[in-house]
Amino acid sequence: MEMDARTIHFHAVDTWTVDVEWIASLDVIKFVNGCRNIALGNLHWSLTTFRYLGDEGPKVKETRMMKLP
Repeated sequence: MEMDARTIHFHAVDTWTVDVEWIASLDVIKFVNGCRNIALGNLHWSLTTFRYLGDEGPKVKETRMMKLP
């Protein structure tokens, strides 16, 4: 559940534009959203392909749990 709390903080970035310079804050929001999209894309790719987790990728994606050796 800790991951969900971090995700909430990422969504709160959109509220930064209240008292900050408008153009600079938009650039920060675009940058943070870009970083988030890269990380999420990598995560989804890793769980969808069989490169790292083999046949267990879809199960790990569904349950968010994996067995460690």
